[in-house]
Amino acid sequence: SFQLQGPGNDVLLMRDLLIERFGFVKKDIVVLSEAAGGESTRPTRANIAREFQRLAEASHRGDQVVILLGGHGSEQPQKDPPDPDDIEPDGFDQVFLPADVGKWDGSKGTIVNAIVDNDIHAWLQAFEKNGPLIWVVIDACHSGTMCRGADDEVARQIPADFLIPEATLQEAASKAAVRFGPSRGSPSEAPRLDLTDKRPNVVALYAAQASEVTVEKLLPIGSPDRRPYGLLTYTLNQILRRSPSPLTYNELIQRIHAQYVQMGRTTPTPMIEGELRDREVLGTRDWPGRSRIVLKEAGDELTINAGAVLGLTAHSILAVNPPVGQPRGDRPLGYVEVIECRTIDSTVQLCDYAGTTADRGKLPPGGVCVPVRIDYGEIRVRVAVDRVDHRGEPVSETMRQSLIIGLRKRADTEGASIEIVGQTDRADWLVRCNKDDVYLVPASGVPMQSKTDALPACFGPAPKDAHRMDWILDRLERITKARNLIRMASDPDEVSRGAGVKVDIDFRLLSSKRDLVGLPLVNDGRGIKFHDGDRIGVRVRNSNRFPVDVTLLYVDSGFGISSLYPREGEINRLPVGGTIPSLQFRVTSDTLGLEHLMAIAVRAGEGQALDFSLLSQPTLEKARAMDGTRGGSASLDSPLGQWFQHTVFGRATSRGAASDPLGESSLRVYSWQIIPGKQPPNSMR
Repeated sequence: SFQLQGPGNDVLLMRDLLIERFGFVKKDIVVLSEAAGGESTRPTRANIAREFQRLAEASHRGDQVVILLGGHGSEQPQKDPPDPDDIEPDGFDQVFLPADVGKWDGSKGTIVNAIVDNDIHAWLQAFEKNGPLIWVVIDACHSGTMCRGADDEVARQIPADFLIPEATLQEAASKAAVRFGPSRGSPSEAPRLDLTDKRPNVVALYAAQASEVTVEKLLPIGSPDRRPYGLLTYTLNQILRRSPSPLTYNELIQRIHAQYVQMGRTTPTPMIEGELRDREVLGTRDWPGRSRIVLKEAGDELTINAGAVLGLTAHSILAVNPPVGQPRGDRPLGYVEVIECRTIDSTVQLCDYAGTTADRGKLPPGGVCVPVRIDYGEIRVRVAVDRVDHRGEPVSETMRQSLIIGLRKRADTEGASIEIVGQTDRADWLVRCNKDDVYLVPASGVPMQSKTDALPACFGPAPKDAHRMDWILDRLERITKARNLIRMASDPDEVSRGAGVKVDIDFRLLSSKRDLVGLPLVNDGRGIKFHDGDRIGVRVRNSNRFPVDVTLLYVDSGFGISSLYPREGEINRLPVGGTIPSLQFRVTSDTLGLEHLMAIAVRAGEGQALDFSLLSQPTLEKARAMDGTRGGSASLDSPLGQWFQHTVFGRATSRGAASDPLGESSLRVYSWQIIPGKQPPNSMR
């Protein structure tokens, strides 16, 4: 019942990435999967251990070693007494489950054939003799549970209580609580392999925090050849294939976080460990700056060797230049439009674009293609009414159809923020019935302690009276705006375009309201983390050689948008070298996932300061009606404001969106998690 389909696809996708992007040789890559055929290539414990050993013996100093483990994770009680050099604060070892995993063996204190984190430690130690650089990717989860999301998402986790008797689990947790106290047993902060100090030549990338669940799902969404992939492996491939320049491992994890945010996901939160975090991925220093997308002819059909994993979409447009080695003119030879986007390739057709008329005779096979317009499609939120409740039980079809009819009435109106879809695997959000109650649930799922818990109050239940549909539609409208704001600010293309306008922002952990200095919060690759009750200070400085207008928006995990700066009556224009007076806020653990601070900076003009705090309003109409002293229509009529109207609210403007609104503006988003429990003493030092 827990069988996964995605890991076999993951390893092939990663193999192709290593060969095509990083120059690995196929014979140097070993794939263990159920589809490989033969007992020696099954991903059993013995075969995995054998390949670790063989790779350790074959590699040498200066080599790049990549290890991908895709599959189920779980946890089991640590041996009693524990290894004094490797004591787990929560009392549990993380385990990876191979194909031949067995049952719990109480006499040996382990799940039969499970690969414990201690095993991986020992196997990696064998590499130290020859000293290669090692990149470990673990696309599995180790603990936690979640409310079921979309139908096509499968958790890569087998709950420990399915494998191990409840009494044994409780005993392990109790011993850990006695040994360390409950606060130090928080699984949210437990490192996976604890590589930071012990393995200077290793960097490890994990699909989720220790308290989270990661998934596999059918990807790319809407593609005719979609198939199950691990969310981390697919996203990692997509980012590395798209990047025109080298990324460090830290930059890679940040791009993954941003990509998840753009998807509208609240969970999981991938993390990174190891001293190599600032090194370029696989140490490559000679990535070519030119596109690797090539035009091919297949009879009368034109194709390109790039698809959804490279970030293309249907109706995207690419410029076609001469093949590599031939002189390139001032203008492209022509343009092609994607008419069918598959996972790693696409079918294209000639198109008129940028004043150039389509001419097949001018487009040679082997022409180098560069994306000039990515069509992201409708920015509306896709909504489905689920057929089952969060426990997987069927719901009343009468009630379900009533909800669908109500939603479609709004979706069919001009300027609607939602699109109704029939399949839950195509949805961003689900309307979920739970007996007589109705909730909104992210299709990516909601972290929960157990499946018996009630769904979070943030997303329901909706009123049971005549205002039920108004409640649902109002929250979907807010979700749309919050999601589109964060998606814009997370887009690497938009970030790079706004690089000419910079503001310096740093976060501080404050001991009290009077503490104006605090301790710096550092992103160590696991992302920024706050604890329940923390008081946070935000420092903002204008580092440009010109004045800027700055707005700071707080987007919480419940998709609320509020203005942190400016506050009522404040002028938000910062002179050169100017700073914002101390900003403080407290965080609580009543959260469902990532929260965000969005910074909007605009090069100051001659008129009044542009103030985008109006984006915290629930509707565009209220924003437009705001008094001019806080920006009002002046902000919305600016180039960036017009772009916000189109991109955030999905509204056309009379003047049309500016062609390059970020030329004099910048958007940045800073995301964090809130961890239950108080901040451990001196933890930020």
